[in-house]
Amino acid sequence: MVGRTESSRGLLEPPDICRRRHLGSETSRLANQKANPAKREKQTWCLRQIRRQGRRGMTSYELLALANGHARSGKPVSIHRITPRLSELAKLGLIVQPGETRDNADGNACHVWVAREFMPGFVGVR
Repeated sequence: MVGRTESSRGLLEPPDICRRRHLGSETSRLANQKANPAKREKQTWCLRQIRRQGRRGMTSYELLALANGHARSGKPVSIHRITPRLSELAKLGLIVQPGETRDNADGNACHVWVAREFMPGFVGVR
């Protein structure tokens, strides 16, 4: 597993998923490094919620609704705080998209994410 390190919580940290966008800028690298503890906490939370659903999994908008129901600060959580963590978990191979969708509140189809352990033998893009 080149480019990944074991974190204190047992999750593997992926390389900076935005590295190509900021072209290895030192300030962006340092900002990502500083954000890693908070990202790991959010990754852990997302993975825990997805695992609780078993084979049914969750969409990003279902996670968002749950996060907003549990927000301690009283400020609404943005979808942009959820989807990057899902991308990271997918790159780590901890969650997959089995090809199922569910509609969000606006009637738009959203991909379902399922924890890898509930998808034995799954071979797919994510």
